[in-house]
Amino acid sequence: MGGTDITNVRRHGAIPSLELSHSGMYAGTYMTDKEKQKSMCQWGPSNCTRPDGVEVRELTQEMIDEIVAAYGKVAGLAKRAGFEMLMIHGGHGWLINQFLSPYFNHRTDNYGGSIENRCRFAREVLQSVREAVGKDFPIEFRFSGSELFEGGYDLNEGIEIAKNLESYMDLLHVSAGTYQRGFGVTHPSMFKEHGCNVYLAAEIKKHVSVPVATIGGLNSPEQLEEIISSGKADVVEMARALLADPFLPRKVRENRDERRACK
Repeated sequence: MGGTDITNVRRHGAIPSLELSHSGMYAGTYMTDKEKQKSMCQWGPSNCTRPDGVEVRELTQEMIDEIVAAYGKVAGLAKRAGFEMLMIHGGHGWLINQFLSPYFNHRTDNYGGSIENRCRFAREVLQSVREAVGKDFPIEFRFSGSELFEGGYDLNEGIEIAKNLESYMDLLHVSAGTYQRGFGVTHPSMFKEHGCNVYLAAEIKKHVSVPVATIGGLNSPEQLEEIISSGKADVVEMARALLADPFLPRKVRENRDERRACK
């Protein structure tokens, strides 16, 4: 995205934000040649073999330091390019979540074991980004309030993770689950109740002082208003609803009822 495009985002009443994410053991480095999939390894918190048979090797300290520095470098470039906010993706089974999760993280060094240690990589990433963008630049951190599968962390641990990391961000974005163990939880389908993951943000909000955002199957203005007015979250976020109707926020603001809903 060039500078002119970012200017257009602001001109239309939005704030240009960029998501930074690292897929870790689920990165697709072999995608250029699928025949190499089983002959190449991926890198993650711990040695293991993925369900599809791909070998995963434990990241060394040198590699971790390189990734942490890369987050800061890219964050600085994003700010220089005109972005006014960043979201660091720490959920859904990607690399930061892999460190947070007892299911993925079996390390015995300073990055494994206790919640504080499992949060270390996330803290280092957020600190690297903050150093690059400065104190007055908003940082949003997305994480799964609960992994919602056996062997992952539950809501109680999600609360402790949030408390451990809240001082390093400006907005805590509470999602749910992991792609690899429950895609339909992370992206609630039409067969699930709208707002089925809001309870995670509502409970975590009771334990942190940073503003909390919620997401997941939200498209009803009435429901969004209830979430905010009842104090379940400070911010509501939508994705598919805006793909179905990009002008939904404008229509709500103008009290117009003609809306195209994403089921």
